[in-house]
Amino acid sequence: MKNQANEKIIALYCQSKNRDDGAIVRQKKDLEDYIYDNKIKNYKFYEDIGFSAGTLDRPAFKSMCADIKDGKISAVIVSSTDRIGRNPTETSNWLREMAERGVAVYSMDGWNNLKGLKYLYELYKRTEWDSDKVIRHWSTCKICHQEMSHGNSCKISVIHCGGKKYGRIKAGDKLDFIPNMPKGEFCHDCNAGAGQYHHFNCDAEQCPVCHGQLISCDCKIKFDEVKQDIK
Repeated sequence: MKNQANEKIIALYCQSKNRDDGAIVRQKKDLEDYIYDNKIKNYKFYEDIGFSAGTLDRPAFKSMCADIKDGKISAVIVSSTDRIGRNPTETSNWLREMAERGVAVYSMDGWNNLKGLKYLYELYKRTEWDSDKVIRHWSTCKICHQEMSHGNSCKISVIHCGGKKYGRIKAGDKLDFIPNMPKGEFCHDCNAGAGQYHHFNCDAEQCPVCHGQLISCDCKIKFDEVKQDIK
């Protein structure tokens, strides 16, 4: 472990259900090469040896999650996505929790929180699994009453303030707090896609009146629903 007092660390997670197949050694070598190439100095390894990725109930994984909840970890890096978990429901819920906590999750095969959640959401739609069981884990927008799953735009496009009507700022607009969002990406907080309306209480939406953060500004905002085609 490399760490300095009061600095958040990068968690390097390894997992293998077999104790003698050399998988942990290969994962650690790949991760060590990665952190060396990227000049990462503050890190800690978490290793689950002899535990299946079919469940997140693994000792080192739980220890890592405890450190995340204590605010000790800023990001998690794994050698491949299947080391996090192979249960789509558990994995998607965990990834969403990490996104909500502001903890980045990266895989050396090019995966991250947003790409991982997008992949899992598409996977649900292509399978015969009970997708309702998964979708229930998404929060519901308080103003349009839709579940905030990926690519699901809020239906409320207009707000009122001081007797005037204002069009809401869309995800990825230049006035948004996450401007120039790439096509196919989603808001880290409410899951609206680029060009869609943020859901209520999203911390990435800018108030069109005062240009501050909409959820914390002092403007007396009222929402209004406008009929539109949500694609």
